[in-house]
Amino acid sequence: DIFTCITPDILHQLHKGVFKDHLVSWISEVVGEDKLDRQFKAMANAPGLRHFQKGISHVQQWTGAEHKEMQKVFVVLVSGAVNSDVLNVVQALIDFIYHAQLQLHTSASLDALNYSLSVFHAHKDVFQDLGIRQHFNIPKIHSMVHYAQAILEKGSLDGYNTELSERLHIDFAKAGYRAGNRCNYIAHMTTWLERQEAVKDRLEFHSWLEEGPITSFTSLYQIARNCPLTRVPLQDLQERHCAVDFLQALQAYIRTSYPDSSFSLQPRDTYNVYKQLKIEQPWNPYVSSDMRLEKVRATAPVVAQGRKRGLPGFFDPVLVIEDTSAFKTRSGSGLLDGLRMARLRVLFELPADLGQASHPLAYVEWYTAFGRCDPGTRLYQVSRSS
Repeated sequence: DIFTCITPDILHQLHKGVFKDHLVSWISEVVGEDKLDRQFKAMANAPGLRHFQKGISHVQQWTGAEHKEMQKVFVVLVSGAVNSDVLNVVQALIDFIYHAQLQLHTSASLDALNYSLSVFHAHKDVFQDLGIRQHFNIPKIHSMVHYAQAILEKGSLDGYNTELSERLHIDFAKAGYRAGNRCNYIAHMTTWLERQEAVKDRLEFHSWLEEGPITSFTSLYQIARNCPLTRVPLQDLQERHCAVDFLQALQAYIRTSYPDSSFSLQPRDTYNVYKQLKIEQPWNPYVSSDMRLEKVRATAPVVAQGRKRGLPGFFDPVLVIEDTSAFKTRSGSGLLDGLRMARLRVLFELPADLGQASHPLAYVEWYTAFGRCDPGTRLYQVSRSS
């Protein structure tokens, strides 16, 4: 069968086709372009998420990277703005796109892929009821039917994704062409590529000589070697970081961790404070072969002075292991057992009178425990703990 030679293309069929050309267009008609833009603009600034400050309706040229950034938040953005059937379609298509991109598949992941497709077909008629679509005889929508079989026959789809070749076209063709004078460009591009590879190999060799081969990872986070903010008074932490119970919480920690210490905290004490840290995420072979770092910030707002612009404060939410034993034994539907949401307020060092601690401490503002999962978005709703 000659048609088995046709492989799925995640970039043009899913990112650009199913998501951008169809799903985003349908939702824009349901809620209106202006409201969808307002939803994107209102999104909070968070590390790892792109903030579309001007919305999306004005963008003329989209790339695969922008499609992926939109997909990360699209379900949450349309939640509450559309009815349950439309939300089910959005959730199903986003789930399908994410499952199709996995670099390693099992029977469970393929079942999830097929289930997402079945949910889409079960609820897609809502767009006909709303008068947005007359039919769904769309080639790129139909191509989704063949994804599971293509994975079984040919392996994970990242090997057939045209995004890789387009990325290499930029690195190996466009950049090389622009680096020359556009005359005799093939010879110039070839020389440029050879020199780039030589420089890269040399830099990696020197890096290996200085650091040596990495055999193990002893730290699960990265933080500034020298504390950027020294001698910060308690009042600043309470007012600018909104750490109202900082002194009481630190006193309780000292009583528990240093029971023999006679050190007493005073309101006039100062603290060395960090702005952020980067946490190493566990390696996930289904998603990527690279180690990822997630940035978490705890920076106070800066007030405008003269011509110097003010800056907002950033206090990022974090998942905290509250119950170690429950966290170690979690499984199945209880993957969040032992975890609790919190907002990071202060990253600081212990006062020097207590000695040198092995790592910085964090003051967090707790959120309520995970309760019922929303059936539409499959997300948990939490609020500040009282």
